[in-house]
Amino acid sequence: MGFSIKNFPANRVDVGGQSLIELLVTIGLASILLPALLTGLLASREGRAQQEQRLIAMSLLKEGEEVARSVREKDWNEFSLNGTYHPVVSGTSWSLAIGAETIMGYTRQILVEDVNRDSAGSFHQESYGFCLMGNSYPIKRIINSLFNPIQKR
Repeated sequence: MGFSIKNFPANRVDVGGQSLIELLVTIGLASILLPALLTGLLASREGRAQQEQRLIAMSLLKEGEEVARSVREKDWNEFSLNGTYHPVVSGTSWSLAIGAETIMGYTRQILVEDVNRDSAGSFHQESYGFCLMGNSYPIKRIINSLFNPIQKR
């Protein structure tokens, strides 16, 4: 006796409860897969907002660094006084104004301070600042920083 379509009855009766089992399996798979998909979707949406904030912050930091270099090249005496400054446009060039500034929700400041030497007379460049020095100029450390209070949306 081989396999043939004739071996199956023409009016086959479904086994009771099969549809219920299929429905339960479908609900089980959906309950496992849907949360994972939704979590991935929400994470990607948050990632775009954070990426935009990082881009703004990096451009403001880079601008502060370039302003510090520009002011140093123009007039070293602006760095002679230690303090907290922020960049401003003065005519066609940059200059430093006293205090910090708030721009696009970020607080930006450029801190100018003397480099502290150790007992051997050497100094160490910090990872968060850069040192500006010339042949006959005193050594100063410039720290360009940016703060953003955490905001929930």
